[in-house]
Amino acid sequence: MIHPVIDQDDEEWSPNMDMENATISDDNQLIIAADQGSDYRVLDSEGNQIGVIGPQSSYPHYCLFSKDSKQLLTNSCHFYNGTSIGINTGKLNGIFIPAYEENGDFILLDDQMRVYSGVAASRYYILGDAYGYIRAIDSEKEIQRCVSV
Repeated sequence: MIHPVIDQDDEEWSPNMDMENATISDDNQLIIAADQGSDYRVLDSEGNQIGVIGPQSSYPHYCLFSKDSKQLLTNSCHFYNGTSIGINTGKLNGIFIPAYEENGDFILLDDQMRVYSGVAASRYYILGDAYGYIRAIDSEKEIQRCVSV
């Protein structure tokens, strides 16, 4: 089991989670995992934690690598809204991004969507949100919506 981390000191510890989400890079070298009660954990291919990405809204909710695997999108939510950030995958080994703090290690991709599903296509993320909208978010520009369906 790579997530959640077992608390050896808690005799009543349970692996129960809410809003669990994870993704793996195309080259199988990076795993990203989180749940409502955690930060995003960046793991290597052996499951060793090599970084931490705090949510920029209340709870980690969704994550996805870009089509070229050069960027990681993480989404955190609060009720039906959310925040998505993009992080250069070359910076993931040893990264520490505190929760709720602006940081030079990421760009803000979207500040409205609670993401439920997505796919990476060329330079865009095609994302479905809690309100039923499908949007294309530009992975290279901060807060750039190009289409809503």
